[in-house]
Amino acid sequence: MLLDQAVALLRASAGSLGLYDLVSDRIVIKVARGDWSMLAGQRFDRTIGQAEQVMTSGQPYTWHCHDQNHHQIEWVDAASTVVCIPLCAQLLPFGVLWIGRQDEFTTHELDVLMNITGITTQAMTSLMSSQKNHVKQNGFSSEKVLDFWVSLLALRDSDTDTHSQQTTRMMMRLAQRMGLSTIEQEHARKGALLHDIGKLAIPDAILFKPGPLTPAEWQIIRQHPVYAYQMLSSIPCFRSILDIPYAHHERWDGAGYPRGLVGEAIPLSARMFAVVDVWDALRSDRPYRRAWPEVRVREYIQSQAGRHFDPRIVSVFLEMLAEDDQYISAWSQ
Repeated sequence: MLLDQAVALLRASAGSLGLYDLVSDRIVIKVARGDWSMLAGQRFDRTIGQAEQVMTSGQPYTWHCHDQNHHQIEWVDAASTVVCIPLCAQLLPFGVLWIGRQDEFTTHELDVLMNITGITTQAMTSLMSSQKNHVKQNGFSSEKVLDFWVSLLALRDSDTDTHSQQTTRMMMRLAQRMGLSTIEQEHARKGALLHDIGKLAIPDAILFKPGPLTPAEWQIIRQHPVYAYQMLSSIPCFRSILDIPYAHHERWDGAGYPRGLVGEAIPLSARMFAVVDVWDALRSDRPYRRAWPEVRVREYIQSQAGRHFDPRIVSVFLEMLAEDDQYISAWSQ
């Protein structure tokens, strides 16, 4: 999963992941993709591809294969530029990730790769430790993979995790109200839980910036649905849940992102979740503003019917909230 995400996010032509075998003192290529797929299962001296240097320093290393000052490595011929990233658990290196392609990597792309690698290996270590026996006996089911991704979100930002859990609960109520089938509801549940998974690729300095974002920073933030698509589409069991992560920032009037979809061209579950997402976000404190009162939130959602939101979904959603008010009022009496 980690290698597939890295290859997809960086539009790479090749990638491989090697683990250090303490007994043989060699690097074992556990999985390889693209032009390096033939490397899977092979063993190399730990100095291969700057692996030893990277594991020792804990820092990535990038080289250009046409650089005459750099010792040419036979299996990187398929790429012009290669980056080697350390894999560490609790600050201890256990392997390396190589990504290769023809053009150079930007600083932002390297930041994204380091971010994804660091967060993933932390969550992977935690998950494998807590579920070692289960994984050994049964492998990873699609639900366990989902748990893994949710744990990534929680590790990165507890507020994002809370938001995902709350919006998922409300999304399921709305899905039942809108008459979605059982399988559509299940896809919606998973998509809602992972709707912000693309933000794992956003650098901390931007994602957690307390002040206003610059136009350039907003451009990076608005890439998170694209990152979500690239990350999840590389996992077969998640290709059916892409609608919400990829399209929940589209707008009914076409002014949304990343594709500028209009009206019913936006998947139904994404149109539904857009309402739920904004409702929960406005009711919550943010570094740049206080939470809005419930009345103001509902007025805003109503005002955005036909602009940001599908008018029919707004009507159903506000009706559902009004019934909640009646229930709470009757219960309190």
